Amino acid sequence: MRRTTTGKVLLVSSDKPLRGQLRAWLVHEGVAGNSLSAVATGDACQTVVSRLRPRVTVIDDAIPDTDGPTLLRTLRQQLPDALVVYLATHHTAELEREVRQLGVLYYTEKPPDEGSLRKVLGTVLHQPLPQRRPALCVNM
Repeated sequence: MRRTTTGKVLLVSSDKPLRGQLRAWLVHEGVAGNSLSAVATGDACQTVVSRLRPRVTVIDDAIPDTDGPTLLRTLRQQLPDALVVYLATHHTAELEREVRQLGVLYYTEKPPDEGSLRKVLGTVLHQPLPQRRPALCVNM
């Protein structure tokens, strides 16, 4: 029996195969089509965020029109309590420190470890929506 998910999810990645893989897994996990959006640019992300107001945003930092940390800061201005999973194309300790300071839920290098990513997203998507979300940081 499929569990019910809570909240909406936004995937931000110019990597079409990765978007497809994440979308397929999220649909399998019970995220309904109208609760899931995928975009390939930072500009599209900003437009969709204002309409969708996602609970979880997955940011792949390899996007053509901005860099990951800038997009994350913009997202924080629009949705301060959004839960963010950050996929780093080129990991550096400085990048990890910067995005963790911006309050990401989960940071990992690409390609992501599917088991860990599924565990994080599955846990978040199947828990009740809190009245007010605290900033979360998960190390795996």
